[in-house]
Amino acid sequence: MAAVASSMVPFVSVAIANSANTAAMRNAEITTGIDVYNKETGEVYGISKVAAKEAIGLTCVSRVVIASGCLVAPPIFTALLTKGKFRKN
Repeated sequence: MAAVASSMVPFVSVAIANSANTAAMRNAEITTGIDVYNKETGEVYGISKVAAKEAIGLTCVSRVVIASGCLVAPPIFTALLTKGKFRKN
């Protein structure tokens, strides 16, 4: 179990770095807002800081989920395989 926990350190580091990078690079959008528009007509309704914060938050979540596929699953499967959970006796 300690081996699995220690192998999660890179995932935590990548998750924090991805979130911090996204927030830093999109800081202007957080402070000024983003355009809210109609998808069909392209008409701009206005600028929204709330929409910007929601979009940036969802971007952070998606980057963490994407990183989890290659940084979380392999250590867990490796631990299960070495304990013999998938071997037939």
